This record gives sequence, structure tokens and C-alpha cells, in this order.
Amino acid sequence: MSPYWVDALANTLEIQAPDYSALLAADLEDMRDGGAEALPTLSVKQPLSDAGLAYVLAGSRLGIGAIARRPTWGNLNRCANRFISDSQGIDIFRRLTAYFDGPHGHLIDRDMALQSAHDCFDAFAAAAYLVKDLKK
Repeated sequence: MSPYWVDALANTLEIQAPDYSALLAADLEDMRDGGAEALPTLSVKQPLSDAGLAYVLAGSRLGIGAIARRPTWGNLNRCANRFISDSQGIDIFRRLTAYFDGPHGHLIDRDMALQSAHDCFDAFAAAAYLVKDLKK
């Protein structure tokens, strides 16, 4: 989903997206043998709307920010928490909501944005099932 995140922020906010894939891959490398390479991959279709994808992914960063305020498994076990401790998510979410409320907001195709948001959540669910299968 990373290339779509990069495109979504470039096309909506005209900013460079943080490389969350690299942060996560580095954390996984520190935590497990084989790092991210040992994990299954998930095919994700290109979103119909950059706005829908950006909203869901930026919103998920808000949740990660809330998690980062408490002790996590990673820092309790002296593992790097690059992905969780990144603080850019709140700023991106604020800028995105301002974008939606501003002059560009009325140009967004709401049906396509909603479908892209649903597709993003479906990808999250599919990833959760892959991880669940790894634990078996």
C-alpha cells in the first residue's frame, strides 16, 4: 500500500509521505529472524480516490500515536519502535482535514473516496488474517 500512500499525499497535500514501510521493516528486522522478508505479502488494488486512502491511513496514524503514549511491547522489551514513535501522523491528519474543509473538498468524489476507504479497511482485515494464520 506504500506507493499508493506516497501518491495520495503528493496528489492531495503536495507533500512527501513519510516512509512508514521503511520504519516498519527496520522494526521487524530488529524483532524477528528474517525481518519483513519472512512475512507474507498482500496484494492491494490501486485506490479509486487518493482522498479516501489518505484519510484512512492518516487516521490510522492517530491511533498509532495514541498507542505510542503508553508503554508498548516493543519498548518494554527494548526493541526499536520507529514505526510507532513517528510523530508526523497527527500533522498529516490535521492537514488532510483542512484540505477536505477547504476549497478542494467539494471537488472530491465522495462515492469514490468512500469506496477507497472501504478498500483500505478490507486490506487491513486481509493483513490481520495473514498474521493470524502465521500464529497457527
